[in-house]
Amino acid sequence: GFGEQLPGPTLFMITLSELVKKYLLLFIIGAGAGVWGWMHFIKTKSGRAFWDARRIKLPVFGAIAHKICLVRFTRTLASLVRSGVPILEGLHIVSQTVGNVDMEKAIKTSASDIERGEGISAALSKHPIFPSMIVRMMSAGEQTGNIDTMLERVSNFLDEEIETTLSGLMSLIEPLLIGFLGVVIGSIPLIMLARGLCGYLNAYCLQWVSIRVITDLRNQLFSHLTQLSLAFFNRAKTGELMSRITNDTAMV
Repeated sequence: GFGEQLPGPTLFMITLSELVKKYLLLFIIGAGAGVWGWMHFIKTKSGRAFWDARRIKLPVFGAIAHKICLVRFTRTLASLVRSGVPILEGLHIVSQTVGNVDMEKAIKTSASDIERGEGISAALSKHPIFPSMIVRMMSAGEQTGNIDTMLERVSNFLDEEIETTLSGLMSLIEPLLIGFLGVVIGSIPLIMLARGLCGYLNAYCLQWVSIRVITDLRNQLFSHLTQLSLAFFNRAKTGELMSRITNDTAMV
């Protein structure tokens, strides 16, 4: 009422509601087209290389994706070596299973270096995508002749880290979700309270202004009446004085 402006959160919710009503179909079509385009893009060679190079660098989830690729590498290679598959052939097989283009290229390059006479750990250490912990464990296994055992230990250790990280994320999501719902639900009465408070303040200000205007008008009217009364009184006295002068003149 009184033409007051709605609070910002209320205007935002109203505007958002109107936009959803008007453009919901366009939003759904646009979102579907975007998802389809993205899925089609990452299936191409350049798109997959672009996505694989960046997804392992994402905060939190990138580390998990990187460790999953490393688990595939170490566990598959350990199984192949234990089965008697030659290390070069095993690396070529593993490169097709890691699920990351950058790691696949690093494995193939390392296989070429190993074929030229380099050690496994020395060849892998040239590529930052392989953590130093894995390189050291493979170096120890290479020296002791138990590289399959070392790779299995590394894969088990990475599995535990992934499970720990996911458990921590799940335990963190619950309080974040509760806090988000609390903010959304709690903002509703705050918005209503803010709107009511604004209405009350506007009504109070309007009443105060009305009182001031009425008071000023009353004072001005009283002032004008006073001036008119004085003028009328002065004119009456002037008329009486002139009448006396006229009478005195006539007597003379």
